[in-house]
Amino acid sequence: MVTKNHTLLFVDEINVLNPVWEACAQRGSRVLKSGHVNQAMKLVEAAEPHAILADLHVSGGGAMYLLSLVRRQERKILFFCFVPNHSSGFADARKDIEAMGADAIIPIPFETEDVVKRLESHLLP
Repeated sequence: MVTKNHTLLFVDEINVLNPVWEACAQRGSRVLKSGHVNQAMKLVEAAEPHAILADLHVSGGGAMYLLSLVRRQERKILFFCFVPNHSSGFADARKDIEAMGADAIIPIPFETEDVVKRLESHLLP
């Protein structure tokens, strides 16, 4: 179970990830929110999150740019990227994001409990 010992950073300017954010908060996780890559990186440095959950289309360069910055960090941070399934470039974006080292690519729309379970399976031994 995602616990209060986990800090999760949600990077989403249009609130598509709010159901996941709320479910994790209800389970006791420390949840942080950002709508911009630059602000997200400041939170990465200050709060040392265990996981980042990012919408592909976030201001400041997008989730792929954020992922590239996060992967330069010495500390391993779990990274979930949310990509619109209806996008014509979904397959290409998925390949690029996988190559960059994302831990999970979640198609939008998604089932909240499925996302939380995937997150738990990555965070817990």
